[in-house]
Amino acid sequence: PRKKGPHMDERWQKMNLTGLPAGIGNNVEEFSSWYCGHAERVRSLIDKNPLQTLVEIDIEDHMAGTRMAEMFGVEEQCWGHANVNANIHPELDGDEVGLAMKFHKEKRRDSKQAKQMKGSGLRAGVVHNATSNYSDDGDDGESDDDDYDNNYNEKDEQNGNDGNGLYTDQYEIENERSVSTFRNRSCFIAQKSNITKSQYGQLSTPFINLGMPKMGSSSLHKFFRCGKVQSSHYLCKGNGFDESRTCRQCIVNAIERGDPPLASCGDYDAFMQIDDGSNLPQISHLKEIHEEKPNATFVLTFRPIEDWYRSLSNWPPKKIYASMRDRMQKANIPGFPSGRGKNTDEFAEWFCGHVDNVRNFVAQNPSHTLVEVDITDPTVGDYMAEAFGIKSSCWGHANANPVLKEKLREDEQNERDDIDLVDAEKVDEGESKQMITVQNHNVEMPQSSHHKIELLNHDCFQARNDSIPISLHGKLPKPFINLGFPKMGTSSLHAFFQCGGYTSYHHRCRRVDPYYTCAKCAQESITEGLSPFAKCPDSDAYTQIDDGFSFPQLTLLDEFVEGYPNATFILTFRSMQKWYDSIRNWPPRIRGPHMDDRWREMNILDLPAGMGSNVFEFSDWFCKHVERVRNRLDQHPSHALVEINIDDPENSETISKFFDIDKNCWGHRNVNGMLHVTGSEMNNASDSVHL
Repeated sequence: PRKKGPHMDERWQKMNLTGLPAGIGNNVEEFSSWYCGHAERVRSLIDKNPLQTLVEIDIEDHMAGTRMAEMFGVEEQCWGHANVNANIHPELDGDEVGLAMKFHKEKRRDSKQAKQMKGSGLRAGVVHNATSNYSDDGDDGESDDDDYDNNYNEKDEQNGNDGNGLYTDQYEIENERSVSTFRNRSCFIAQKSNITKSQYGQLSTPFINLGMPKMGSSSLHKFFRCGKVQSSHYLCKGNGFDESRTCRQCIVNAIERGDPPLASCGDYDAFMQIDDGSNLPQISHLKEIHEEKPNATFVLTFRPIEDWYRSLSNWPPKKIYASMRDRMQKANIPGFPSGRGKNTDEFAEWFCGHVDNVRNFVAQNPSHTLVEVDITDPTVGDYMAEAFGIKSSCWGHANANPVLKEKLREDEQNERDDIDLVDAEKVDEGESKQMITVQNHNVEMPQSSHHKIELLNHDCFQARNDSIPISLHGKLPKPFINLGFPKMGTSSLHAFFQCGGYTSYHHRCRRVDPYYTCAKCAQESITEGLSPFAKCPDSDAYTQIDDGFSFPQLTLLDEFVEGYPNATFILTFRSMQKWYDSIRNWPPRIRGPHMDDRWREMNILDLPAGMGSNVFEFSDWFCKHVERVRNRLDQHPSHALVEINIDDPENSETISKFFDIDKNCWGHRNVNGMLHVTGSEMNNASDSVHL
């Protein structure tokens, strides 16, 4: 912060940095591209090395202090802006910045006085790096020259400082002016006047979403499902077709055969995404849809164009795939030829044209009703409830991009399938209710949800503590092989056996090579015709044999049973909702992809690609695995099967008896700090681990 340069950007422009060659960095766009490339490179590297954790922090997020405290276990008041440029951020004047600036001056004049101020002058509870040679917030460690003073506004004005610490060039200013005009055009504003109060709750089916991808289609889908409306989203199952067929495929194939577009796409009352992200029937085949469904209710969604463009640019969150924006640019969509879509303006113009076309089409065909929905409107839940006669509590943001925003806790609570959505206060008045037990909790539920509740009360979710006879307590044969799933106590088992004096491998099966996982070792052994762990180091216990991508406990179960006829196998259990929450938030970072995101993209035994969108689908997968393991081992009585409920408060006593290991060796390990940040339970667990 001095009047005379060189400044940081000027130095960088002269250097030849990785991703920022000399001469680049003349505007915010070029620096942004450099930053984005770095972020993607880091994320990609961490995704390939799941043993490491990446913490991502938006320092401008007003909740940053809270999230930092949760993740690192440091007091929240320790967070604060340090090393701030007061000429760019006058809103942060006073103790925090004023004293920091004074500190810099006095450091230059009198190092002794500066040290005294460091101890007493800065505001308590704020982290300052004034004496450091390096700071995240911009201290480059250079010595201040004699012209250092408080008057830096001349350079700020010349460079177009935007008040947020960013210098804008002429291109950016013109771009912002262009973008600002979007908000004032009617094609970017949802019109609620399209439907009258007399139509509320009486709209004709099917409901067909003509909106664009990443504009609330998943939220619409969940809204209608919650309202007991048969809804499809992206995939259209039925009529003898497999579950992987997209609605777009169904529509296009039908038209090519000369059939009505939706007739063979399943018995749905709502179609909430009929495109596949690159091919959009809502644009290319709207006429054919009208001819088949002349009374359909069309839905058109809206959101801020800048947010939509950012979402398209970052979807899917896994960067090994081309973004949706890139795919659209190459797809040659009507009104959006190949090569278009280089910036927000071009996407905005295309979107505007689509809105105008839909509105004009409905005006020419008044048998349709057009419902326009601004998904960012805070009253959208009430509006949807009135229009469709479905409870407002059914509305919530779904399929949010973890690259751009945190998975909001409140929205997650509202979006949990029937268990949370149909509590006693939200059940329709005319629907009969009954108090039932869901995994040891009494819940009053409508009878329409009992078929799913019965699943969660199945025997496959209950650990059998009597599976080991007393005669085998402390005498269980080795090796101990855990057949449970990730985030079900595998780290706790690993620490337990090590504490008890046993050798144990967890995830990795060769200490000198961190990338050599037990799953890889097992597969290589089987490929060579050997028993699963033949090429792995000898160990008393193997507490996680999968790597989160490959699951030998599923695909090689028979080989483990036959290859180790006297082994002790372990199955871990926990509340399905807790497990689901855990995999949705692991690794513990705000932005994804998380474990559940990866699994939905894979094609795992009994969990095909696309499955895993709610707690029930994951529960069904878990149940099938438990039943398969139990049935297989029942046929081989030489094996022992230890079943452990890691949520059981008496678990330390139980597992101690089974393996003759001190009960204090048991404790929760590898806990997600974003989900379990306080409370005596975690404190006690930590104590147990240390013991």
